[in-house]
Amino acid sequence: MPVKRKRTGRIDRKETFDDFLAMDDLLVETEKEASQFVKDKSGRRLTDVESRKANALLDNIRARLQSLSAGDPGLLFAYRRRIHIRLMQDERGRPALRRKLKAKKWLDQKGKCAICGKKLPKAASELDRLIAAGGYTVANTRLVHHICHRKQQASRGFK
Repeated sequence: MPVKRKRTGRIDRKETFDDFLAMDDLLVETEKEASQFVKDKSGRRLTDVESRKANALLDNIRARLQSLSAGDPGLLFAYRRRIHIRLMQDERGRPALRRKLKAKKWLDQKGKCAICGKKLPKAASELDRLIAAGGYTVANTRLVHHICHRKQQASRGFK
């Protein structure tokens, strides 16, 4: 039987309770993959040669999208949007998985910000990745106030 889940006051999507419980297995699998990735490749940047290859790939993708859309700007937008969303999910994981991770971190941290130690509201807190390339995993994230996160990022030179 589908369970209706709400986010920001409207029904976001339907999923079965079994699907929701299966996300525990995904958290474990994602954790294993991320820990190996962090050991091997943390802080990795593209070289100049790799950047040129990435730019060539992007040019190729843009040309292919133009061809697929056959001059239809609405279709071009839809293709771009679809690819953008899928690439973001490749990096960040599915939204449902991040919601489950956030709930787990809130319980693990006893509802307190990992930076300042003060009480966190469930809705206005955010997941912070310790190592960006490590993904959204239990070991690589912490739950923090938005303002604490912004201050810490600013102190590291990020805008």
